[in-house]
Amino acid sequence: MIFGNPYDFAVGWDLVKDWDVQQPRFYEGVIYIIINGSIVPRDKLLSVDVWANLRDLNDSIFSHRRQNMDLRFSKKSNYAYRQLYKYSFMNKLEANWEYRADCDAIADNGCNLFLVKHADHDCLYVGKDGECINSINTPDGYFAKVVKEAAFAFFEKYPSAKRFGSL
Repeated sequence: MIFGNPYDFAVGWDLVKDWDVQQPRFYEGVIYIIINGSIVPRDKLLSVDVWANLRDLNDSIFSHRRQNMDLRFSKKSNYAYRQLYKYSFMNKLEANWEYRADCDAIADNGCNLFLVKHADHDCLYVGKDGECINSINTPDGYFAKVVKEAAFAFFEKYPSAKRFGSL
């Protein structure tokens, strides 16, 4: 199932019954993030506990506050991504989550997704190994709307997941 517009920003997930580990806390399957028509990361299928990763994406919505951004994030995407990457990982012991909007499945595959909220729109930057591979400006709140749609659809289809944490 895909939620959102894949030519802007979308989240997709599917459970794979053959991967089921028969443990009640895991919902094994694939999750994918699509930005500008490209799946992130491009080179791997993200096989994961779908519910845990949807929850991570949902949690990232609330860790981002609207800010008056200075000009360093209004410049070219690659420059902005590198600044966000540097800012988020300057402390080797602990990452700064102020702009990070990824989930374990994305981070475990070497990618990062950053969300920068401006006054009237949001910017999503995705990169790998410190280099921007894609970015998009979305309407204000679009990232949150898409992530919530994907998570609520999961709850509707798998209501037993609610006992392991809600949104």
